Amino acid sequence: KVENDFTLFVYSQSEGNRLGFAVKIKNYEGLANLLRDQETTMESDFQTFYALMGKEKPAIISYFKNAENISGYTGPNFRYQSLTSQDLGICYLTSGDYFVFTSSWKSIEKTVERLGIIGIRLEITTELKKGDKGYEVKLLQTWLTEEGVYKGAIGGNFGPMTEAAVINFQERHASEILAPRGLSKGTGVVDSETRMKLNELYGESGLKPRIDELTTVGLMFGDDGEEVKLLQIWLAEEGVYKGAIGGHFRYLTEAAVISFQEKYAPEILAPQGFTRGTGIVDELTLKKLNELYGP
Repeated sequence: KVENDFTLFVYSQSEGNRLGFAVKIKNYEGLANLLRDQETTMESDFQTFYALMGKEKPAIISYFKNAENISGYTGPNFRYQSLTSQDLGICYLTSGDYFVFTSSWKSIEKTVERLGIIGIRLEITTELKKGDKGYEVKLLQTWLTEEGVYKGAIGGNFGPMTEAAVINFQERHASEILAPRGLSKGTGVVDSETRMKLNELYGESGLKPRIDELTTVGLMFGDDGEEVKLLQIWLAEEGVYKGAIGGHFRYLTEAAVISFQEKYAPEILAPQGFTRGTGIVDELTLKKLNELYGP
């Protein structure tokens, strides 16, 4: 799928030397499909290679994620799996002419910079209004926070606070958003004129929603902390948790985890031979939660 001539490199960083290579692509679609098919076995395929760089235990994250979903990263998207907390991982990018493979986040960022590969401009692409949910609402809330008109949670739910912030934004930029439509007051709906102004101001900024992730396998009754709070937020968004978002894993949280597990039983319970939820956030439950609400 790639050319024979490639560049192999060593990248020196504080966590230790990292390896990688860059090569031109011959068959883009074929390579992309091949890599996706191999993601589930890459960790074991490269076990000996990564052991030489210090990997002694199973990967801290058992699956691949998109770099574009990480807050603060503004470059081109690449796929990565974190193996250790010392920035040792499997990172690969297919973009334009190039296939890049490295063993750390820092090294792939530097390689992308050297090759001059740029990221995709961020945009709000759809009309948004009260009641809507999703990533673009999170992006809207992030940008309105930067604008200084929104003080609420960046949770992807377009509620009254978001609506009020949109009205404030529209009236702040009334000459470009409201005047062309003969309006003097904001509507609270992110229409084409509002989207155009938001994209103009923030599309190149790199400002993205912070997308959190659950990383602890085995969260259960009695646990406390920020990850439990995030779990409760996600379970509430899923509609299975009605309790306080306090970071305390108690009976209501346990019941919500069971409901979640049984709702997605074919992906969580069936592979383990279970028919009822356990109430413990095992690896498959963690994976499904992150798939739905995380990076």
